[in-house]
Amino acid sequence: AVVSTQSTGDEDKPTRNFMLSAMPESEKNEFPALLDVLGGTYLPSANFDTRCTHLVARKPSRNEKYLSAIAAGCIILHPSYIEACREKGEWLDETRFTLDKFSDNYEGKDKNLAKASGKWREQKAFAGWRVILCCSEAKIKNFKGIITAGGGVVIQEKPPYSVLTGTTHALVDTRCSNKHELPVGALLEAGATCVMLDYIPDYLVYGAKERLLQAYQVTSRSQLVASSSQQKRSLDQNGGNGTTPSKRQRMSKS
Repeated sequence: AVVSTQSTGDEDKPTRNFMLSAMPESEKNEFPALLDVLGGTYLPSANFDTRCTHLVARKPSRNEKYLSAIAAGCIILHPSYIEACREKGEWLDETRFTLDKFSDNYEGKDKNLAKASGKWREQKAFAGWRVILCCSEAKIKNFKGIITAGGGVVIQEKPPYSVLTGTTHALVDTRCSNKHELPVGALLEAGATCVMLDYIPDYLVYGAKERLLQAYQVTSRSQLVASSSQQKRSLDQNGGNGTTPSKRQRMSKS
């Protein structure tokens, strides 16, 4: 679990390092004062802070902060938790207020993201992953943050790419100009898994389902060219059990 303890006087109290997501400015401004009363630390960064133990989110999101919190196993809470604690004047048990309990308030992708909010509490999502990132500068920071929050390590993020000992995954954006430099064949021979970048959010929601992996798996260099203009079927309505487009199914391994 992410929540640790810190010694305060003669007792151990849980460490509460809070971040906020999709919250109105008025609530953000009031939050530090509540922490002054109840105890805890507010982390106001726009990006995920690895010290975070609790994320309060008015709605789920596929942004870096929310996905990192899922990957790290943080306690993700509905804002009603804050109101309840304010009324009681103390921190309450979080169980009834975790965002998955409010999943019926949302629809589509948001509903699935809410359900997944506690999926990785027992083990970080990317524990043991050693990753090559092949994507644009704009995406490197976000996806590196998500992988790191989930216990993984990004070992390469810019070309020239090489097959380093222990590489487990290569994540590639099919729209990235550097994609042709990724040694797909050599990575596969070394036992690494090559997947499209968009696999990461769905993996966090659905877990390591084989058919989900097949939908995103890169098995040849030529596939990167073909998939740039290909529309992938949405997986959110069937729990990650969607089938891959027929064109992708015909791709052969390098």
